Amino acid sequence: MRFLWILFLILTPLHAQPLVREDLVLNQTFETTISRAIQFLKNRQRPDGSWLYDHLPFEGRSINTGIMVRQAGTFFALAQAWDGKDQTIKGMLTKAIQYFERNSSTFIPIEKTLRIISDTNEAYTGTICLYLAGCFWLEWKHPGAFEFRGELYVQLMNTLVYLYNRNHGLPELINTKETYLEKINRDAEPYATVQFFLAFTLFHMAYDRKHMHPILQEFMAMYERELTPFEVAQTSHWSALVSRLHMEWKQPDWYDEAQTLKARHLLQFESRWPLQETTANSCSQAEGWAYYLRANQLQTGEVDRQDLYRLTRHLRHLRTFQLKANSRTKAQTFDGKEYEKAMSNPNLAIGGFRHSIKNEIHTRIDFTQHCLSAYITHREILRDMFPDQESWEDWKLRKMEEEWLYEMEERRRNRPKRMERVLLQQIQKF
Repeated sequence: MRFLWILFLILTPLHAQPLVREDLVLNQTFETTISRAIQFLKNRQRPDGSWLYDHLPFEGRSINTGIMVRQAGTFFALAQAWDGKDQTIKGMLTKAIQYFERNSSTFIPIEKTLRIISDTNEAYTGTICLYLAGCFWLEWKHPGAFEFRGELYVQLMNTLVYLYNRNHGLPELINTKETYLEKINRDAEPYATVQFFLAFTLFHMAYDRKHMHPILQEFMAMYERELTPFEVAQTSHWSALVSRLHMEWKQPDWYDEAQTLKARHLLQFESRWPLQETTANSCSQAEGWAYYLRANQLQTGEVDRQDLYRLTRHLRHLRTFQLKANSRTKAQTFDGKEYEKAMSNPNLAIGGFRHSIKNEIHTRIDFTQHCLSAYITHREILRDMFPDQESWEDWKLRKMEEEWLYEMEERRRNRPKRMERVLLQQIQKF
């Protein structure tokens, strides 16, 4: 009976095409895209727990070195992806935690013992921030699944508190041997500062702190200003995630202030960095929009459908950047003839999100990290629209059927029309 109903709809023209097209952007949670990205990170993880930083799939060349802060960012994205059950992801997280612990060392510039994460005497403060953010996220979502209350974690937190400057944020670089801060002579490193804001927020949420640390309050004052163009373009996804967390936390002492801060940043984000479908990889941009949309949903309990349509369309566009087994690129022979070139080592590239540098295609782990977080957050938004699991499954099945019907109709409309046979007529002469 169900088959006959579907067959009837296939044969019946879809008169309400614009309405169907508009509604179908909510038809899926990009499960295949998410699973492929996770498999990509699994394939790229080394036995020591780190990830191969970059690979040029059509050149067969890998870049083995990469600043450790991007390793920590990948760890944080995986922490977001873990549902508390998947043993594959848990195994990846465990290996990464062991990697970061092995590559940490202490130094004593004051009475307290401090610690950095690095395989040398130099360390980016953002590495500590993102690693701790991943640890605190896991403790917040899955209490007790990992042990994070040891001396190592206290020393890492003490390092950030010690280096924090209430007027300028965190320095970019620590050198424990030559005792200098910041390779670049500027007041603050925007990435690390907003990542510290993120880690400190998650620290309070993971351990349900009743009283806020003064630094967390100072962060509010620091960001109550007009963001620079660099901060909007490069760090808005982190500040959007902070806003998303505060809308869920609803800390009574400053919830109203957090709402005001979110609205101010969102206005700047919308005016300076709108979602646009271009040939450039815009994963971090989509990630930021997903966090802001999730923050609005947590604040009001509702979702602006047009904003959700816009985000979903963009995530569909970004799927074209995810490499598949049959992905090809154009190349030229020595005599100038053009041909399609396949990947030399698909295992290191399939599921990753490509980006281009000087006409070469790369698969850096941080691009896939940002894309993965964007798709996961989009899935959270949809699932929260249907808190009852049965209604969620029914809705998802119905949308899958609608999309299938729509695709069949599109194929029917786009099928090349057969030319009618021309009948030659004999012209009689009179």
